[in-house]
Amino acid sequence: MLKGVITDIDQTLINSRQMHEASLNHALEMNGFPKIREWVYGITSEDLLRLNFPRMNEETVAKVAYLKKMKLQNYFRLMKKVNGANELLRFIRDNNLKLCLVTNNSQNEITHLLKHLKWEKMFNATVGKEDGKPKPSPEPTITGLKKLQLHKNEVVYLGDANVDIESAHGAGVKVIISQAVHNTADADKADYVVASLKAAKKLIGELMKI
Repeated sequence: MLKGVITDIDQTLINSRQMHEASLNHALEMNGFPKIREWVYGITSEDLLRLNFPRMNEETVAKVAYLKKMKLQNYFRLMKKVNGANELLRFIRDNNLKLCLVTNNSQNEITHLLKHLKWEKMFNATVGKEDGKPKPSPEPTITGLKKLQLHKNEVVYLGDANVDIESAHGAGVKVIISQAVHNTADADKADYVVASLKAAKKLIGELMKI
C-alpha cells in the first residue's frame, strides 16, 4: 500500500530554470566568465559548471556555485509554480501520505524556496546535496526513505528528469515522470509518465488503492 511520496521540486513542482540560470550566470559574470551554453536538467550547479567550463578548476567551481546559491533569492520572481502543484501537495497531505522533498539544491536553497512558496508545512522531510551524493546516485532517495521511515515498496517517486529515474530505480522505488514543464529524454524508462500534475494526483490516488 502506498504510504508516502518522494518528490523532486525543480521542473516538477516549480518551473525554475530561468531562476537557476539567471543566478548562475550572475555568479559567472562576477568571476569574469561568459554565460553557460549547455543546460542539463536535474544536475548540480557544480556539474553544470564542469560541463560548460571543463578547464575551470575546482576551487573556482566551488566559488561560483556558492555565489549562485547566495544570488538565488534575487531571482525568485522568475520562478512559477507548475499548474496543479498546490492541489497535489494538499491531496498528499489530506490523505495522510508522508512527503519528502529530494533535490540537488542545498538545504539553504530548500529552506528559502519553501518559505517563498509557503510550502514549509507540506513536507515531512527534505534531502539536499549536503546529505550525500547527488542524483543520479540512489543515495538521496535511500536517505528520503530513511527519513520517512518507509519501505521502498511503500513509496512512489515523482520527478521530471533522467537523474530522477536513475536515483529512484537505483533505490528500488517506482517513479512517475511528469512532463508538465518539459519532455524527458528517457521517459520510457519510468514506471509511469504523466502530462500534468493533475494526472499525477489522479495516479497517486489510484496507487493508494492497490
